[in-house]
Amino acid sequence: MRSCAVAVAFLTLAACTPESPGGPSLPPSDILIVADASTKGAAAYDPNPKTVSLATHAKVIWANDDGLQHTVTADGGAFDSSNINSGEAWGHTFTATGTYAYHCAIHPTMVGTLVVTP
Repeated sequence: MRSCAVAVAFLTLAACTPESPGGPSLPPSDILIVADASTKGAAAYDPNPKTVSLATHAKVIWANDDGLQHTVTADGGAFDSSNINSGEAWGHTFTATGTYAYHCAIHPTMVGTLVVTP
């Protein structure tokens, strides 16, 4: 009987584990691709714009909290994630300062800006 109580308690806790709105828990990220991103334009990426310091934070990670695949593609070709599935993340390490405009190649109305400072 005790093993049944433990199993019920475990299942209850598992059912109450918080998930992100788009599905399972996401990996840690700097920029979130929000739920229903394909309809949100510049609000598809949060925060947007994002500023990071090259000295302390050169790698930036985007996580997909939407139910659809998306990309993070630099307008000037500096980086391209390919498809990022729902619940997955992709990161890019920046080696130069600058302002990087990016978009989703699948949903081109999704746009973002990343500013990399020294």
